[in-house]
Amino acid sequence: MRRTHLRITISIAVLLLTSVLYGEPIQKTDEPLGSARFSPTSERPLGWRGDGSGKYPGAHPPVHWGRQLKQLRDLKCAAAFKDNSTLSGTPAELGFFTDWLVAGPIESTTNAAAVIKDELLPGESAFAPQPGDKLGSVTWQAVKVEDSYIDVWKTLGGLTNGQAAYAQTCLYSTQPVKIWLHLKYEKGVTLWLNGELKHSACLTYFGNAGTTLALDLRPGWNRFLFKLVPHCTTAEDFPAACYIRNRFWPETGARDYAEQNIAWIASMPGLSQDTPVIAGDRIFTMAYPYNLVCLNKQTGKILWIRQNSTYDAATQEERKSKPELFAKMDALAKQREQYYQNFIEGKFPDSHGVQAEDELEGELDKLMVEVDSQYKKPWQQGEPDWWTIPTPTTDGKSICVWLTRGISAAYDLNGQRRWISYSLPKGQHHGYFCSPVIADGKFIRYDGSVTAFDIGTGDVKWSVDDGKGTNHSALLWFGSLSRGGIIGGTEYITGPGQAILIRARDGQVFGSFGYGDSTPVFTGDKLVATYQQGVYTSLVNQNATGELTITPGKKLNWPYKQLLGSPNFYQGHWLEAAPLIHDGLGYAVSGSGVLVVFDLATMQPVYEKALSLDLFHGAKGRDFFGANVTLAGPYIYLMGSTGVTIVIKPGRKYEEVARNRIQFLAQMAFRKEGDRTIFPDGVKGHTLGNYFYFGYNPRHCPEYQDCTMTSTPIFDGKRMYFRSAENLYCIEEKKP
Repeated sequence: MRRTHLRITISIAVLLLTSVLYGEPIQKTDEPLGSARFSPTSERPLGWRGDGSGKYPGAHPPVHWGRQLKQLRDLKCAAAFKDNSTLSGTPAELGFFTDWLVAGPIESTTNAAAVIKDELLPGESAFAPQPGDKLGSVTWQAVKVEDSYIDVWKTLGGLTNGQAAYAQTCLYSTQPVKIWLHLKYEKGVTLWLNGELKHSACLTYFGNAGTTLALDLRPGWNRFLFKLVPHCTTAEDFPAACYIRNRFWPETGARDYAEQNIAWIASMPGLSQDTPVIAGDRIFTMAYPYNLVCLNKQTGKILWIRQNSTYDAATQEERKSKPELFAKMDALAKQREQYYQNFIEGKFPDSHGVQAEDELEGELDKLMVEVDSQYKKPWQQGEPDWWTIPTPTTDGKSICVWLTRGISAAYDLNGQRRWISYSLPKGQHHGYFCSPVIADGKFIRYDGSVTAFDIGTGDVKWSVDDGKGTNHSALLWFGSLSRGGIIGGTEYITGPGQAILIRARDGQVFGSFGYGDSTPVFTGDKLVATYQQGVYTSLVNQNATGELTITPGKKLNWPYKQLLGSPNFYQGHWLEAAPLIHDGLGYAVSGSGVLVVFDLATMQPVYEKALSLDLFHGAKGRDFFGANVTLAGPYIYLMGSTGVTIVIKPGRKYEEVARNRIQFLAQMAFRKEGDRTIFPDGVKGHTLGNYFYFGYNPRHCPEYQDCTMTSTPIFDGKRMYFRSAENLYCIEEKKP
């Protein structure tokens, strides 16, 4: 299969709820969206990508912000050293190696496992090269990188079976210190630290999770020497590769961070990859397993948390038919309510408390299956931590949610539930992560069928089946339902998968053309959407009788297999996130973090730029870009999946304005770090380890910072808000 579960779920996560306007605006306003004076209304709530264009021309948020661990400031990196001077060292406060020496290819007559296990060249563990030194017939060449990934394959121009390579990097420490080093590679690697063997393995599988090593650094310079063998293949699904991905952090000790322009950070009661939405003075987000969370957007204080499990959706008839079961569940629900009330009051649980709550939720789910077998969890890749991926939706009066578990619900802004319902989703290999939308006074969601509910009562108004049974969706696959705006006085919605328009009044589908991974963006009379191998446009026309038609427009075919001359990880180069259209140019980012800028009129590339976003390196060699592209004020914001955000100027050449980073260390329980309360890692059901199938111990977590950030940022005057897996952030300029 061309797509793995990890790439699918991350791809889905980055394609969240869109609200787009086409034709006449839904409501005129004197203030531009995103301006400091703009106030969200019931007609124009502020949410993901604002009005759907991804542009907030009146916003003026910071271009610089960050959170970095102070303990890492004592470390410096260099490709090589001759004495204990640190004059040539590069600060290593971001927690990865930036300066390298690489040599190869080195020919071998043995297999890869033997190359890693045995000595390939005499005295290799004691190698101490300088730039330009010879290693047989090859030269040690210096390489500088901007994130934790060094592509040895590309540096050396490719490798073959029977070849190997060496790489060196060095760390300077002012004192003895213990660190964790997370190391990820493709086929095989040997690591020596100061000449002592620390790790040696040759893998028999592809796309490994990596390993985390406990290492002791001595005062002064420490030499890290790697021996690598490549993974060589011609198979499309398993591209050839040879690389090192690394991150390091202090093993023990108090965590002390330096912060810049962070107004507040709110720790969430569970994981999610949704995008927050704003209505008035409140901001809403989801949290594992079934929670809708409401916060004061000014302070970050949680106002209320509402649960949306199958127990909560049980009908009165079911309660009457199984009174003993529900008496048992009611008692559990009271414990659950107290757990979240404590959370709201700042009484954060330890790891045992989090685990107990996770088990309580599991018991409720189990008992609901005894009520009716329809409540059995639908199998889907990514289960169970991704029920809350879909973004909530608001019209400024109501806040509605769709959980892929099969739950739809509507609340007022004070948390009073208006209705909740359950319907068993169709079987789908990847689940139904398409975010819902409110249009024409209806709450509309997709679970194999596009269904519209009365927003006040929950009554079904219409439903459109995708016609594909248990197969993937014909109409909508990833991405989001979105508001297509008003055309000829009638409101429409659109969605990904194919370029479609659905009349919100009655669910009539108007035409389809093409196939895409992203929710289409409207500009003029065009729908613009990305797909795996490029960008396509479709033209929307209305005939004399008012009927709509969608016809093919121009297409950008992107040669992703030949990207930048490198065959590595080309599948990660698929364009999947919704594009930004601004001043006649389109901006799209691939899963591997390559920015593609194209001319909308000609649909020809203007430039490509591989962004150094320190992306998480996932299964089958693919990287994962986090959010869709947004513009705030005069700048474009490109947010990666591990807390790195690049700010650039729009235009026909790449001009970087700022590079920002958020850091958090993995923790075992909610705990205080200064004035911050940090989410627990390492707990089943709430763990990043489980999140990426890497086990529950944070020592094996590949990310040392708060990850993963696949939420698209939203802007509100001087502020920017975004969701990570664990926290909700508010960024605002702080005066000195």
